[in-house]
Amino acid sequence: MTYPKDIYIPGIIGEHQNTGELFSSQREVSHILESNFGKLISVEQISGGLVHYVYRVTGAKRGAIIKIRGNNYSALPDISMSSTDIQYENRALQLMSIIEPSTFPQVLGFYSERSMIIMTDVMPNRCTLENDLNDKRATSQDMKELGETVARIHRKLEPLEVSTRDGKDDEVYNTDLFYRLGFRDNLVLNETVEQLKQLPRQLILADLSPKNIGRGENGSITICDLDSFFRGSTLYALAFLAGHILIHSLDDFDRGVQLLNGLLDGYRIELPNADVDSLLFKRVALGVALYRLNNPVIPYNLPLSEVEKLQKADTVLNLLNAQNLTWIKIIQELTASNK
Repeated sequence: MTYPKDIYIPGIIGEHQNTGELFSSQREVSHILESNFGKLISVEQISGGLVHYVYRVTGAKRGAIIKIRGNNYSALPDISMSSTDIQYENRALQLMSIIEPSTFPQVLGFYSERSMIIMTDVMPNRCTLENDLNDKRATSQDMKELGETVARIHRKLEPLEVSTRDGKDDEVYNTDLFYRLGFRDNLVLNETVEQLKQLPRQLILADLSPKNIGRGENGSITICDLDSFFRGSTLYALAFLAGHILIHSLDDFDRGVQLLNGLLDGYRIELPNADVDSLLFKRVALGVALYRLNNPVIPYNLPLSEVEKLQKADTVLNLLNAQNLTWIKIIQELTASNK
């Protein structure tokens, strides 16, 4: 395929250097951008994404995000996918712009013929939670606010008996569980996947990776990626985030306890019955940690050597087999070699 930056982006900023014909909505795209953000100054590709081509457009007033889905993963071109599936993220964004408008991007334009969404930039300072965790700027108060935000959104979504996936939520959810937890064919994680399939389902934020979380102009929590938005278990969604907190605290026991407690305490402010101390929840979090620590196909950005990642992955595997797990024990074991 012709890469998006070769066709779409030059035309948007008026640098018509491409040899291909621009699509018919080009003027509309330029008008949307300039009317909302002022004279266009620059366009840059955002790194770190696995699936989409994502660009930040800077205008005289503020910025926008352009997201384009091809027929192959942007970072793994050998893996194919359907470019038309971007319609599901568009639907999710449209829904969330009504339910929680200050937290999610607002869709300014959707072009199905080019599998492209133009949306507002909800992280104008260009700093993500992943940056804050790696640089040790994130605090327990930040985590508490994040936990409250995620729980508030899940609470608002719970009564909605709708699907943004044309009724294919079960298929997408099961695929997601295999992709993140079942790929190693570990006996405990296989059992965990089967248990997750039995839990009640609702619309969830299924990709709360730290790179997708930041802060808006007013300093409130924002979330920018709804590609993984479907009916599934809220336990799974929150444990996915908790697993990331674990692996971003591998060098500091006290910090790990503070950040994780902040996240879980914040979540329980909105949803006090959330079962965040169950063995199932802990095993999902550990499975996510393993997925990030030892995944040769999709490497994850951590300040660890490959040898250190494998050592931590072995610790996770041992913890998965334990029956009497506490969060203190988990964090002690994961940070033990650093004491």
